[in-house]
Amino acid sequence: MTLPVSPWLGGERVTVLGVKMRSIISETVLGRSYGAFSDWAGRRVRPYFLFPFIGILGFLLVYPVFMVAYGSFRGGPPGDPDLSWTLDGYVRAWSSSETYKALIITFALAVPKVLLGITFATFLTWALTRTNTPGRRIFDQLIWLKVFLPALPMLVAWLILARGRTGLINDFLMHTFNLSKPPLDIGTYWGVIFYAVITGSTMFYLYLGPAFRNMDASLEESARISGASSLTTLRRITVPLLMPAIAGVSLLFFLVNLATFESMLFFLAPKGIYVFSTLIWHEVGKVPSDYPAAMALANAFMIFTAAVILLQFKILGERQYTTVSGRGFAVRLIDLGPWKWASFTVIALWFTLGLFVPMTILILGTFVNTFGLLENGYTLRHWGKVLSNPAILNSIKNTVVLGALVGTLGTMVYGLMSYAYLRTKLRGRKWLEVLSWVPRMSPSIVLAVGIVWAVLGGVIPGAKHLYGSLILMALIVSVEHTPAGMRMMNGGMVQLGPELEESARVSGASWLRTMRKVVLPLLAPTLLNSWLLSFLVGTRALLLLLFIYVPSSKVLSIDIFERLQSNEPQQAAILGVILTAISFVVALAARYVAARQRRAMGGFI
Repeated sequence: MTLPVSPWLGGERVTVLGVKMRSIISETVLGRSYGAFSDWAGRRVRPYFLFPFIGILGFLLVYPVFMVAYGSFRGGPPGDPDLSWTLDGYVRAWSSSETYKALIITFALAVPKVLLGITFATFLTWALTRTNTPGRRIFDQLIWLKVFLPALPMLVAWLILARGRTGLINDFLMHTFNLSKPPLDIGTYWGVIFYAVITGSTMFYLYLGPAFRNMDASLEESARISGASSLTTLRRITVPLLMPAIAGVSLLFFLVNLATFESMLFFLAPKGIYVFSTLIWHEVGKVPSDYPAAMALANAFMIFTAAVILLQFKILGERQYTTVSGRGFAVRLIDLGPWKWASFTVIALWFTLGLFVPMTILILGTFVNTFGLLENGYTLRHWGKVLSNPAILNSIKNTVVLGALVGTLGTMVYGLMSYAYLRTKLRGRKWLEVLSWVPRMSPSIVLAVGIVWAVLGGVIPGAKHLYGSLILMALIVSVEHTPAGMRMMNGGMVQLGPELEESARVSGASWLRTMRKVVLPLLAPTLLNSWLLSFLVGTRALLLLLFIYVPSSKVLSIDIFERLQSNEPQQAAILGVILTAISFVVALAARYVAARQRRAMGGFI
């Protein structure tokens, strides 16, 4: 359940660095001295500076969630010194029939989205990593291209394509086949499920890919020699062996889908259909805001999420995923025969619907005279209006700065967390795994409100002065991204066999020198990959920032959201194209840096 090294970063599987480790790792050293070294490394060489780091990190992760629970028992908004203790928020929240209706709809949508998404993603990952499906390398590159597309611009594109009678696809089908109703309304339950599968399968693939790639092909070959077909081998061998990774990813994305906000707000809320996240938004956004009721709803979500996380720990247990070590394994592709073209067709159709069609419509939509009507002529005046707006230019600058801050801060924090958890013998290090899941216990909107309580009505001295700053925004986004960020770093950390680090220490290197000369260079592709994905998270963050930004710190995601809310989809589409372009430029720059790094290291990474 780890993220791979992005091909956009020019990453390849890491084997050795600078000094050829296989010449250092001798059978004599590892065979005769391993026990003594293990005691020396585990008891004397401990990076004690990690203790205050873990303490501060634990506070930052737990405090906002604690403030959510605290705020549910207070009778008003944060910062009011006259608030009284009360249960009125719980009474209002759970005595309303709308709460139970939203709860049912939330689960009724999340379950099929995850089941259909993981089914398709498992097939997609298997086809591109384990079979001879044509165009595998191109498809793999396109998946990373799809990752860089921000969610809001794609949402705008699908509103153009399939929103009721006005959607381009529906308009075409209704006129062509003389239909009385739109066949593909995105604003329905099945429309939302379709959108989730089309957009969410990408992240499934990124998490499942390494597990599929690193599985020994001899296991599948044994089944094939025994007469099993490719489908039977997938069903009876591949999927059961990889079930821990599949189950872990499924639980993670189940939580993500429970807290989905943007698509629910723009697809279903206009029709009066609310899920848990949009119901909480409604409670906070109404006048006057009902913070206690919103947080009372969130507490139930946190309890359920904690139970799901514990279930994930039980399923995954203490399994090991080390793949870069002294032991090799076979990786050979399965020949699908003529069925490879069926596999190619399914994947190509998915890319057509999930990437090419919406992106083409989005770009064309920024040039048309009338938004959504491609036949009414084209113009550049909308671009001129947007690019001549000083506030938009400031938002572009803030977006790049925020992404860079989140990328840098997040990569440092996630790297230290992963190292302390997986590579040291510090007491209590396993609590880092538990702490890393704390932000996932609350939906983004409620975590944002909890942070508002922490900043305006909490005990952190001087926190109020950071309100509305890019530094606070970057800190909040980095904290919220911790569950995925640590999983990402773990993916690179666990694949490094312990003998690589141990050999350097046996040769006399200090802990700091070992980190600088062995661990960090070996992890360079993972670190760069983490920085890029954290940058993307920072540039497209929305809910966490809606309650804490000020006009001078507004970013493009907030601008897009506001224009969608005010029914200005054309400007929202233009801003979405700009945001996508920023992501591509940064990705290309990161790939160039990675290529130079490989050349500088003499091809060892």
